[in-house]
Order: sequence, then C-alpha cells, then structure tokens
Amino acid sequence: LTRCIITSWNRGCCTYKFQVRYRTVGSTVWTKTFTGTTTSRTIKNLAFGTTYEIQYRSIYSIGDSSSWTPTYSITTLDSCPLPLNIHTSIITTVSARLYYSSAATGATYVLRYRCIDSLNWIIVNRGVITTYFLATGLLPSKTYVWQVRHKCGVDNSAWSPLQTFTTHSGPRFSNVIVEDEREIDITPNPTGGLINIYTTLNSYEIVHIVVTDMFGKQVIDKLVSATPGDFNSSIDLSDSPAATYLIQVISSEGVLTKQIIKQD
Repeated sequence: LTRCIITSWNRGCCTYKFQVRYRTVGSTVWTKTFTGTTTSRTIKNLAFGTTYEIQYRSIYSIGDSSSWTPTYSITTLDSCPLPLNIHTSIITTVSARLYYSSAATGATYVLRYRCIDSLNWIIVNRGVITTYFLATGLLPSKTYVWQVRHKCGVDNSAWSPLQTFTTHSGPRFSNVIVEDEREIDITPNPTGGLINIYTTLNSYEIVHIVVTDMFGKQVIDKLVSATPGDFNSSIDLSDSPAATYLIQVISSEGVLTKQIIKQD
C-alpha cells in the first residue's frame, strides 16, 4: 500500500447501506469517507508511512444503524516503492520484453529505454494492469539499457537500477523469419488488408501481436487471450499503405516472426 487503502467487507442481513470512517492513530477526529451500497472502497491521498484506523457500520432500510465495528489498523508505505521482478526476456534481433510487477496498490508505471550508444531516452507511460512492455524497432547486435519506476498518484519512485540486454545478431529483416521452432501460418500473403494468423500454444496466456513496417515503426499492437491448442487471430491492414510488414506473435513460449506483403 502507498497513499491509498483498498478496503472491503461482507454484507450483513437487512443492510441497506454502509458507512466507513478512518483517522490517523492518535487522532480524535474521524473522516467519514463513504456511505453507499457497495462492499468496497478505495481511500486515497493518504500520508506515507502513517498508520490509520478504520471502522465500519451498517445502515438499515428503516433508518437505524449498527454500532461501529472494532478498529482495524493499516500502515501505508514509507514512500512510493520501486517496482518488483524487473527483468528482460524474449529478446530477438529487433525486439525485447521488459518485465516488471507492482509493489504498490493502484500505482502505474513509467518506463524508459535507449541504445547504449545514445543519450536520448524513449519514455513510455504504462497502465496499472500491465506487467511488461514490448520494445520494438530495435537494431540487431546492439546493447540497450532501461529503467522503470512507479507513479503513485502525484508521487514517483526512484528509477530502478539499469537493466541491460543485447539484441541478437543477424539481418534486421529477412524474407521469412521464425525465431523459435514452432510454425506460424499467416494468410493470405500477399493480402489486401485482412490477415489470419494461425499457430499452436501450450498454455493459457495473453498473446501479444505486433506489426511494424520495415523501418521499425509500430502499426498494430494487439493483446489476445489464448488457450492451449490451436491459436488463431486476425488483424486488419486495410488502412495501411501498400508495403512489406513484419508480424510478431509473442507468447511465453517465444517469438514467432514473419513478413507479409500488403497490396492495394
């Protein structure tokens, strides 16, 4: 927990609404934060490193209310913490997955990366539900560095220690590239716009489909829920100009990469 507390409770018999109140330990003044029918509440904009007391009571349809519950105590963290489990995986000639996980309820992420030969960072803002960022359009045989930090409301954590990875060697693009042993079928190829993608997977997971042009510019970024067995999905390049594109299907099992030609 950082500067917010997520609290929940069970609904009792005949309860119409609930009230929640909180205060810092040692204070005699309660803040009544919520009166409503739901069974959860997020208390925001609290102080870092502070212990709070919380109480609950029921309001019945006839207008009466229960007594306040015994006091529950919870302490916020001393500061906005660094994200956890920071590492790099599934590195190819042109992409890498940059992983992280939350150490703070409700926090979002800011990520930055750059080629070690450059002083210019690429800044990426990520939402609360994300656990990795797919960096695409990278150069082969190049070393990159990256960092991530939490954004806790108006406060930021420090940047994480530098993470380093080196992309694989080889041509940036070739006529057909498959970066693991599984097969991938993309039809039709060439295409006028709509493309069907077929492969197989061994687990339940979220598959990341990324389409870039031959200069590394991202055209499509799509997440698809997958189950074990045959996997199929579709993408539409109808609004993209005629050109050659690179399609990456990224899962926990590796990266499948193939080129496709878009025609007018």
